Amino acid sequence: LSLRDTVVQLKLTDQETATRAYASELGYAYVDLADMIPDEDTLDTVPKSVVRRYTCLPLFVDGERVMVACANEPSHDLEEEIRLRFGLAMRAVLATPKAIKDAIDQYYAAGL
Repeated sequence: LSLRDTVVQLKLTDQETATRAYASELGYAYVDLADMIPDEDTLDTVPKSVVRRYTCLPLFVDGERVMVACANEPSHDLEEEIRLRFGLAMRAVLATPKAIKDAIDQYYAAGL
């Protein structure tokens, strides 16, 4: 388990507070996915298999970067995947793993 998951499992704090602290430690912004609606074209560009593999959610293109919500610090492989699909660099923000999984289920539901 990561330190974030450990403190949540031990009930020392909730997942949101732990993720905010994790984001601050890594120098990333924290986003509450309940307050955001991702751009449909951005979602369509990244397949469900990719977002599930990396536990991430592409949100929108912001100038010359693609904003992607991640549960953990993004890997080089994820950054490369986004760059190849969009032709743009990635800007990572962190969100709780549960919020990302719920958003994937919502926005990548069968038939959508």
